[in-house]
Amino acid sequence: MSEGWVKEVRTKKGRYGGGSGLNYMAKIKTNPVLEQIRGKVGDLVFKRYNQEIIMTRSPRQSGKAPTASQLAVRENFRLATVYGKSVMADPKTQSLY
Repeated sequence: MSEGWVKEVRTKKGRYGGGSGLNYMAKIKTNPVLEQIRGKVGDLVFKRYNQEIIMTRSPRQSGKAPTASQLAVRENFRLATVYGKSVMADPKTQSLY
């Protein structure tokens, strides 16, 4: 990847990096093909920040069991999804939103 179109960038691991050390991302110089890529391709994720395209690997699950707080948030989100689906299924309540 040192052909001049990818620049490796070192950043401290943040929210999705996990562990300690450095996380590697690549800033990509745009060309007509790469400008059109968005989202996930294999285990690579293409994002756009401030007119730059960033390529990074997909975040991985840590393998740890979720905490009680995480389980509570997931349950609240599940209930919100059930509520949203029920609202969208009923034309009367859907019109309110």
